[in-house]
Amino acid sequence: MLFSKFKLEDVKQDSLQVEEDISFVRKELVFQRVGWFVMFVVLALGCVGLFGTGILSHRTEATANAKIEYERFLRFDNKTQLIFRINNANSSTTIGIPINYLSKFIVEKITPEPHIQRQTNGSMFYDFHTAGSSEIRMLVKPITTGNYKANIAVNRDVIQLTHFVYP
Repeated sequence: MLFSKFKLEDVKQDSLQVEEDISFVRKELVFQRVGWFVMFVVLALGCVGLFGTGILSHRTEATANAKIEYERFLRFDNKTQLIFRINNANSSTTIGIPINYLSKFIVEKITPEPHIQRQTNGSMFYDFHTAGSSEIRMLVKPITTGNYKANIAVNRDVIQLTHFVYP
């Protein structure tokens, strides 16, 4: 008798009935689909670099004689590199970074080491012995969160960097 056929007519009219609100069910279904779509978009943006390293985050800013490669989106207390590529006929290169930018970052390593480091007019200047095309790498670590802009001087050229540091 356990698997006997059930007939709708056998149900008493006064038995427990569950009421359904079809309009609420439809709204809930739409809300669920929108939620899944938003989660997919956030995941996809994260995969391509919105929250760290990736094609959305990688930036290259250039002038005629210099180029800086860096990550636009950073994580608090995570190291990142600034890569300076200089096409220079001179025997020396000077990179000037504003002090207010450096107050938001810790410079952990500079390769090659600058032969002179000086502070003048609100900027820190690093002088390097270079010949022809050269590459200078600066390893920095953000120590605060937020949106930061800086005008970096490479010899006589000025290049603007923009970072957003996530917590």
